[in-house]
Amino acid sequence: MLLHGHWKATANYGATLDFTRIDFDDSGWSDAPVPGHWQEQPEFADYPEKMLFRKTFEHAGTAPGARSFLRFEGVFYACKVWLNGAYLGEHEGFFEPFEYDVTGIVREGRNVAAVFVRCERERDLNSKTQVLGVFGNWDCIPPHMQPGGIWGEVSLEERPPVFLHSPAVDDFQVDPDEAVFRARVRLDGLGGGAQGLRLEWTLSPFNFQGQVLEGEFLLDAVQAADPEASFEIAVPEPRLWWTWDRGEPNLYTLAVRLCGGAAEHEISLRFGIRTVEFKDWILHLNGERLFCRGSNYAPCDARLARADRDLCARDIRLARDANLNMLRAHAHVEPQAFYDLCDEAGILVWQDFPLQWSYAQSVEQSAVKQIRAMARLLAHHPCVAVWCCHNEPFTVMEAYTLQDLIAKNKWKDLFRLGRSMWFRNWNKNVLDLRLREAVREQDADRPVIAHSGIPGLLREGTDAHLYFGWYMGTMRGLDMMARANRRALRFVTEYGAQALPIPEHFRRMCDADKVSDLDWDMLEKRHMLQTNLMHKFSPPRADASVEDYAGLTQWYQARVIRYTNELLRRMKYNPCGGAVHFLFNDCAPVVSWAVVDYWRGLKQGYYALRDSFRPLLPMANMPKRWYPQGDMVSLRLFVINDLRQAFPGVTLRAAFVNQDGEIKQEEEQGVDIPADGALACGRAKWDTADAPPGAYGLILEIHGPGIEHPVVSQYEFELR
Repeated sequence: MLLHGHWKATANYGATLDFTRIDFDDSGWSDAPVPGHWQEQPEFADYPEKMLFRKTFEHAGTAPGARSFLRFEGVFYACKVWLNGAYLGEHEGFFEPFEYDVTGIVREGRNVAAVFVRCERERDLNSKTQVLGVFGNWDCIPPHMQPGGIWGEVSLEERPPVFLHSPAVDDFQVDPDEAVFRARVRLDGLGGGAQGLRLEWTLSPFNFQGQVLEGEFLLDAVQAADPEASFEIAVPEPRLWWTWDRGEPNLYTLAVRLCGGAAEHEISLRFGIRTVEFKDWILHLNGERLFCRGSNYAPCDARLARADRDLCARDIRLARDANLNMLRAHAHVEPQAFYDLCDEAGILVWQDFPLQWSYAQSVEQSAVKQIRAMARLLAHHPCVAVWCCHNEPFTVMEAYTLQDLIAKNKWKDLFRLGRSMWFRNWNKNVLDLRLREAVREQDADRPVIAHSGIPGLLREGTDAHLYFGWYMGTMRGLDMMARANRRALRFVTEYGAQALPIPEHFRRMCDADKVSDLDWDMLEKRHMLQTNLMHKFSPPRADASVEDYAGLTQWYQARVIRYTNELLRRMKYNPCGGAVHFLFNDCAPVVSWAVVDYWRGLKQGYYALRDSFRPLLPMANMPKRWYPQGDMVSLRLFVINDLRQAFPGVTLRAAFVNQDGEIKQEEEQGVDIPADGALACGRAKWDTADAPPGAYGLILEIHGPGIEHPVVSQYEFELR
């Protein structure tokens, strides 16, 4: 029985618990939708941080011999729950479903569920107290948007006296002939012991044709004090789960039935058979190296109640079409539909725990409990490849860049930032290590990274966040860093630049025709535009149209994405194991690093991401924007192949052309492209002495045996 629809809600709460009584008069309260977020109601738009909710419903009462449970799929952020005046308990954490046994409390006829919900604004951004991740504060969600609400479904469920719950699979031992793993399931209601009960299980293919396996065993040895049954399943000739670019994302369904006497209950779990590990920051899937081509995924919507399966499915299709084999769930946990869809699409997930920047020490106990819950909730998904405990566990500054800190004479802030990044702090060296230990205890089958974005300068770092072309100077500084400290680029999980949404969507934020009419202050405060940096890298002309300026910002963003992707891919496995761009999607109406705006408009950066992440790709080191007429243009050539298949005896063609497509210089060479490798192919050179000033391009093409359609890349530059 779903308890969705209109609930009664108020921000006027007192010290008494009168509101929990069935006969309490809530006629003066507002109507609020559940699932939902209370700030969306006009009367709560200024965001009270604590709310009371009531739901009156009719019920037939618990059936004889059955048990009833009141279940919540998700609440932002902490709550206390009553039913018919009886206190059921409290819960903290936005992503974990929770439930209460209400057998004997729910009654025939009129019932009332009452909930107190708390979700506070984080005022001290370097000492946060709630595990909200990006929902607590982030430069891609406006600070006036707060998440509080009963965002998931609420239901009243009936179950038998003894029932199964919390199915899990782990401890995979995989070889080509056989895969062996452990299945576990917990039982509730074993007050009288498990004598006479048995489990029957069936393992069947979910998305392919194959053998169905079955088994059963008695539960006599299961004790009421630790009501968990575990059993081993051996799968002959297993069909492994692969990313879409390496094979098929094969999935199995494990159905477990409780039988014996009056007990009868069944649950199921969908999963995949695969192994995953990091070796020196190179991901190995089923024992094979895999270069990760990824992007950071923001919440499907900042209002999680809106994040339905259809919207998630649209995003996953866009990610697959952009040639991504990894998404990073950036400092948040998505609804289950997201992970189901990634399982089916063959897209890996780097799963962040919802911690971002700095927290108060009081958060430790709750964070440990919640990270264990995250691992339990998601561990059966084969798409989840990596756990990361904390994103950027260092001090938040008001200024965006090092130059800003120096210009504003913020030397104290600069010292605090450097100290928190490169030296010991409680978040990084105490909290994160405790979280890493907790998640390893829960799941030993995946790599666990204590924190993301710690530079490897004074000591061994982690994955890198390298905003060349935005925070860290020009994009070509990345090449200088690669020469100076190559290991710093061994796995890069953030890079990019802001760009305006497509013009028709940008007008929903700011209705202006000319750049001179734009309200820059409003765009910065309400839509997260970083004005100074935008103007630095995409200088606006006052007489330009908004459409033209949006195009300029998107052109620049696309250029940064392509430059970074191609440079990192040329370093494939030497030492770079992955390039995970920031950011794939907007979750709110903002100006951000995303290549897919909030209304799912595709920026130019999306196409740059797609094209530069093609699994088989000819490339050159990116030309300068212009060369003096008469210079020799000389560009290094490469072919990158992320596929298992080698391509021997193919042709690489390099042609310099003018803006009319006329060939000015052309060369061809035969190349043998190795499987899953990066191949240097010399240089393309053109003496421009006889060429007039103007627009030119370099076209690269590979064709030949095994390549169904020629693969083409094109670069543009000018002679002046």
